[in-house]
Amino acid sequence: MLDALSATTSGTTGLGWGVIGFGWVAQDYAVPGLLDAGGRLVAIADPDARARRRAAALGARAEKELRALLEDPAVQAVYVATPNHLHRAAVEAAVAAGKPVLCEKPMATTLAEAEAMAMAVRRAGIPYGTAFDQRHHPAHQAMRDAIAAGAIGKVTAIRIAYACWVDPGWAGDNWRADPARAGGGALMDLAPHGIDLVQFLLGEPLLEIAALTQCRVQDYAVDDGALLIGRTVSGILVQLHVAYNCPEALPRRRLEVLGTTGQLLAERTMGQTAGGRVWRIDGRLGLRVPLPVPEAGASPSRGRWRPLKPGCAAAGTPPPSRSTATSTPCVCWSAPMRRRTGGQPRRGRRMPLKPYSCANCGHWQRYFAPPPDCPVCTDTRNDLPEDGWRFLTVEEVRPMLRGHWRQLGRDMVAFLDHAAARAERHRLAAAAPRRQYRLRSGTLLHR
Repeated sequence: MLDALSATTSGTTGLGWGVIGFGWVAQDYAVPGLLDAGGRLVAIADPDARARRRAAALGARAEKELRALLEDPAVQAVYVATPNHLHRAAVEAAVAAGKPVLCEKPMATTLAEAEAMAMAVRRAGIPYGTAFDQRHHPAHQAMRDAIAAGAIGKVTAIRIAYACWVDPGWAGDNWRADPARAGGGALMDLAPHGIDLVQFLLGEPLLEIAALTQCRVQDYAVDDGALLIGRTVSGILVQLHVAYNCPEALPRRRLEVLGTTGQLLAERTMGQTAGGRVWRIDGRLGLRVPLPVPEAGASPSRGRWRPLKPGCAAAGTPPPSRSTATSTPCVCWSAPMRRRTGGQPRRGRRMPLKPYSCANCGHWQRYFAPPPDCPVCTDTRNDLPEDGWRFLTVEEVRPMLRGHWRQLGRDMVAFLDHAAARAERHRLAAAAPRRQYRLRSGTLLHR
């Protein structure tokens, strides 16, 4: 994957990066995303000779020792992707050298190490960020906008399943199964992604959280599964299942956001690759409609590099405080939530929901734009239109049924409830025996 992007490393306009720890995460995901976003891979530091050869093939300077990388003035910022137990030494050395840092999650293996890192960053006055990529998945950003626009009403709960199969022989050096180097198993490795994503989707932090772990399937000393429950500041409940003991063929990457009027369901979006699908499920009828996702094919690894531009070290972004770094797993110096807002989370764009009527069956639904298809027609209740669907606005429908509609508000209409209207509706229903729906006060009503 890196070979196909090697030509882009010769550019001189992007921020020059040094990578500490050039393993598979950096090679397959982080660095391709960096190059795709316009950054430059200047140098890497890794004790493994094979990793250094791969970096050299990309045109980057390959060092065995960290000091040589940090002394290079062409390295303007540092990305730390070492095993977890080495994060603290790498981050402290980088900030001491005056280099802004983006460090892989988890921040550290213990709370004490995370606190020490936060203090070192604050003393040096250097920008720092923890590399969470799930907030940059296009599907998750579309879900965040839909939640902010009220697409599912008042959010009540979030459920996440993020699991995989990692046995003792999963890698040549499976440090994730070593408690001394990883600090834990599935809980330490996968749960931070879900916790950060919850806070990104809702725009509010978790107030309390608890976890149960298991060592049930895999033969190693760390946990191979965990179940977390928590609650946000406003009272939204959170459930997160992470595991190293889930067969790959099972539905193991799933995100659900439940609200008072509907639900958002995402499948195969949790992870480091692009793609997956998102639906909005209507709370009244249970009908499923695809949620539009701009730039659906964009990699989440690319998105996290977009805010990082030359001159970030002089931008004056305050480093994380000790309490910020340790009370929440999200310490994002450059995440979109914290740009142009003085460090405060930015609410998603308000996207108005307008009502549209299917010309084939008359079903009403509120949506961001004319839907691609009708959930009622495709639910085997009606004949599908041969030339595709056409959706009508309120203004287009009103002249067709003049005298039978009453305006309730902007983009909101309802049938008049009197004998003449009922008789006419019965006549129309007999002439075209299809299921009909009416919209009143924003709620779909089946009759």
